[in-house]
Amino acid sequence: TVTLSIDGKTEKIRTFDDKVGDVLKSKGISLTDHDVVAPGTTSSVADGATIAVKYGRPLDVKLDGKSNRYWTTATNVASALDQLGLRFSNAKLSANRGATISRSGMDLAVVTPKTLQVKLGDERAKKTTVTALTVEDALKQLGEPADSNDQVKPGLDAKLQDGEPLLEECLDILVSTIAALHDLRGLGRFSNSRTARPTSSGPCIFGLTMYRL
Repeated sequence: TVTLSIDGKTEKIRTFDDKVGDVLKSKGISLTDHDVVAPGTTSSVADGATIAVKYGRPLDVKLDGKSNRYWTTATNVASALDQLGLRFSNAKLSANRGATISRSGMDLAVVTPKTLQVKLGDERAKKTTVTALTVEDALKQLGEPADSNDQVKPGLDAKLQDGEPLLEECLDILVSTIAALHDLRGLGRFSNSRTARPTSSGPCIFGLTMYRL
């Protein structure tokens, strides 16, 4: 008699097979390169032994819009991220960390926090953190969604990127709200907004400036 554990679920079985691989075969269990079995399939089977099988499953992670496939034997999101060494502190996940990952796998979208330096009108610039993927998402989280009277450069669908030490790779955001065409021509009583440049020599802080007329 041996104990057979499949992804943590155990049962006791009677067998006359001498090798782990033969025991699994007799139970209709086939393995792939992503599965883990202990002891190995060529190991001898002793009475009272435990054979543990953990099935590999794909975890397709889309991190801030960029996709990567990982393989894990974990059966829930939290355990899988820990097993893979993926640290997503304060990130927004498309599935609960306790969600079950089926044998067929899971698609997991992750949006990480970004730091913005925000200046609204004549207010002093201030830093704030948003968990957003695009400019549009950031503006909505800030309670300043753009409408049909707003001019946004780059576009609302432009993606925000996590801070990097190279300033030239930072994303500048220019949000200029206009009331009439003559303001664009410099004829109004308000001047055009300026793109806020990063002010840190360390990780990039995205600049967001909005003037609402």
